Formats: sequence, structure tokens, C-alpha cells
Amino acid sequence: LKVILTLNFLVKIILDENNYLSGRVNGNINQAALLLREIFSIDYNVNVSGGLKFICKMEGLISQPEIDIKVSDQNLFYDNLPIQLRCEAIANGLNIKVPIFQVNSPSKTINSSFEIICSKNSVIAKIVKLETGQIKKEFKNSKPIIIEVSKSGISINEFFLYSNKSEIKSILQILPNGEGVGKIFLKNINVRDFFDYFNLKLPYQIEGVTTTEIKFNCSMLNPKLQIVGAIENI
Repeated sequence: LKVILTLNFLVKIILDENNYLSGRVNGNINQAALLLREIFSIDYNVNVSGGLKFICKMEGLISQPEIDIKVSDQNLFYDNLPIQLRCEAIANGLNIKVPIFQVNSPSKTINSSFEIICSKNSVIAKIVKLETGQIKKEFKNSKPIIIEVSKSGISINEFFLYSNKSEIKSILQILPNGEGVGKIFLKNINVRDFFDYFNLKLPYQIEGVTTTEIKFNCSMLNPKLQIVGAIENI
């Protein structure tokens, strides 16, 4: 199967005698799904149509320019549903700030802002804002979510989302050798809304609210999973 993409670019870049770089790149991609499939070697059919348009500005010394990128949707659809996408990112060296990341469909939404901080010893992703879920039933964070990757392993701390009386909490610690522990706590979660959000089908038509604690051991030799919970108001 031969994939044909239409990429339109308008490039203007200037480099002066002091190695000061300034420039602008505008463009659009007519088939975003095909591009993603090629980049990530996805073999299955991605049910996405439409494209993306972007504006990229750069300015600063060539050794470490500041790059400002804006991406938005262009007649983007998923399962014949219109998708609104907006992303703004600022890269300065290896550090990236994303003040706006929004993906909206008629029934679901993701609204986030985060930053990625790179150093010699670690990479830290700090999710300052996260709102996601069904429209008018969004889960939100009350404090920044920190994800750290270092020589000590991978850790997720302060993962806490809430929506009215519902809560999702999680912690995770994975060591460099692949061993680790984690816990996910779901409180007053509507079962149907949870499965619908991830496009998962229930084996039976179940209505109700669950409070569940999931504990797992990430040992490669002896993995363990413990689930304790119940569904109320079935």
C-alpha cells in the first residue's frame, strides 16, 4: 500500500553574521491520520480524516533558538464526528511549554496545559491543568501532576482528578530493572461513562456507580494484580 501525503509549506528563514536565527514556517497536512500512521508504523486502520494546519516561528541564537508552534484542525473527523484541535507550544532548548492543548468532539473533551523540563539527570513532565471526560462531566486536577523519568526509574505523584463526588487517584513507581508498584483508586465512578469515554464495550448493559481500588506489582518475573471494588445502584 502506497501512502500519498500532500504537504504544503511556506518557509522563510534568516541567519545573520552573529548566528542569530529568525524565521517562519507555515503549512498544512491534508491527511493527518496517514502521517501519524507512517511516523508510528501503525498497521491498523485509523478512522480519522482531515488535516492539520500549523504556524511555526523561530528566533534566537542558532545554538538555542526559541520556537513557537501553533497547530489547529482542518476539517478533522473521527468516526464521522467533527474534532476541534488546538495546540500551542514554546520550545527553548530541551524545555517545552504547552500552555494550550485542546481536543474537543461533540461529546468528549480534553483541555490541558503542561511543560516538559529536561536536565542531565531527569526529564520531568508537569501537567499544570487537565480537564477531560464527557461534556459537562469533566474530571479536573486540583494540583499539578508530576511525572518524572530519571536514573532511579519512573514515578507519577499527585495524580488526582475529581468531578462532583467522583474521584480518580493514582501513584506509580517503576525502578530501572522494570520492577515497581502502583495503585489506582476509583471513587463513585459511573461505569457506563467510564467505558464510553475509552470507546470500550461492556459485555452486558450495566448501569451503576463503582468504587474500586486496583493494586499492581510490575515485577516481570512475578506480576500481581489485585482488584477490590463493587458496583452500586445497578
